[in-house]
Amino acid sequence: MLRRVSKFVQGKVEQVKHTSPLVLISTLLGAILFSAMIAFVIRDLYREDSTLFAQLTHANLLSIVLSFVFYSCALALAILGWSLIASRMTNVQDLKRHSKVYCYTNLARRIPGFLWHIAGRVYLYRRDGVDIVPISAASAVEMVLIILSGLISYALWNLGRWPARWRWGLVLGISVGMAMIHPSVLRWVLRKVRRADIMEHIQYRDVSIWLIIYVSVWLLGGLTLLSVIYAIQPVDLGQAPGIIAAWSLSGAVSTLVVFLPAGLGIREATLSVLLLPFIPAPLAVTVALAVRILLTLYEVVWALVVILV
Repeated sequence: MLRRVSKFVQGKVEQVKHTSPLVLISTLLGAILFSAMIAFVIRDLYREDSTLFAQLTHANLLSIVLSFVFYSCALALAILGWSLIASRMTNVQDLKRHSKVYCYTNLARRIPGFLWHIAGRVYLYRRDGVDIVPISAASAVEMVLIILSGLISYALWNLGRWPARWRWGLVLGISVGMAMIHPSVLRWVLRKVRRADIMEHIQYRDVSIWLIIYVSVWLLGGLTLLSVIYAIQPVDLGQAPGIIAAWSLSGAVSTLVVFLPAGLGIREATLSVLLLPFIPAPLAVTVALAVRILLTLYEVVWALVVILV
């Protein structure tokens, strides 16, 4: 098993070696952006009038534990969403199998520059006799649902406060997303690669259920973010809808640009900007970085749990 995984990773390393200069430049820009945010936080920590250091050292651990609970619930729903999609589009009906594959490959989402988690899924589902097309198609549907549900969640939680310059773009994005996940459109796309059978039994009711699940995932993710903020600085719970909306939009944007290696730092930068109406800039950047670190740790914990079960 380890030998096969090693061979798979070596193949991906060789692929990275032949990456175009444009991709490498994009990766470098993303790394610079991420590093700049870290430098900004460090600079603020050492300012004489800074309160950030005291806030971090007196963080509310109960709120951190609560963030783990919310994240775990969000992860469970995300696994359910993937399992429903994959079960419909492949011959694998084992929820436990889908759960393991999801957790094994979930950490790969954190690696910028390549859709590593999809490559991992394709590799792991091979042992179940599933070829690349159904898994790639299921992952593509999942990605559209994540972006679409993120935009819908932002619209719902930010209702009445949409920036005028974003209004039409938001409506257009949601409309395009709804069209893209319609079963008839998906069948037309798969017909082009002679695999329309993958979508044969999927109805719009199925897609609607998936969409509701992913909107719920964004809600729980927003509560995770709110818990992390509250651990550092108490906030008015009346700001919760705006914070959930900020989480949803930043996640949708980062998923939309997942094809760019500069994805590292984009979510954190977007989230920092969207949090500015609720918390000061140094704290917004700190929270964005802290959330990335904490979620990565939570993902490691659940990946280990799945391995041991």
